[in-house]
Amino acid sequence: SQDTSEKHGVVFVVTKAGFAFMFDVATATMLVRTRVSQDTIFISTYSPKTGGCIFVNRKGAVISAAVNEPAIVSYVMNQLVQLPNRQDVAFNLARRFGLPGADELFTRQFSHYFASGDYKNAALVAAQCKSGVLRTPQTIQQFKSVQ
Repeated sequence: SQDTSEKHGVVFVVTKAGFAFMFDVATATMLVRTRVSQDTIFISTYSPKTGGCIFVNRKGAVISAAVNEPAIVSYVMNQLVQLPNRQDVAFNLARRFGLPGADELFTRQFSHYFASGDYKNAALVAAQCKSGVLRTPQTIQQFKSVQ
């Protein structure tokens, strides 16, 4: 079965054989693949409470899967080394859904735009950074110093 989490921008796919996959909606990149049950999965549904999914195997065990919000961005950046675009996937997940763990990426992106004179995109990156690392008096002063 397939369940989409609008809360996190991922799709959960749970197979009858007991495997769970999690894909990034924007890029169709597989983020997680794991075996969640040795027994056949026969029903699943989206869980609005967690933004994940709940499924039941043939023995009646209820199992849930959800995004680990504090860890997903650093997991994508550091553990999915086989992905050539892992930094972009991690940055976009953090940017679109306000997930923690990408402060360095936000700072780097902001600095790149600011240094190239693209102040509009620099401001957009600062506004999208939910942690507040770019919402400082120093950032405001940087913009004020532009002629």
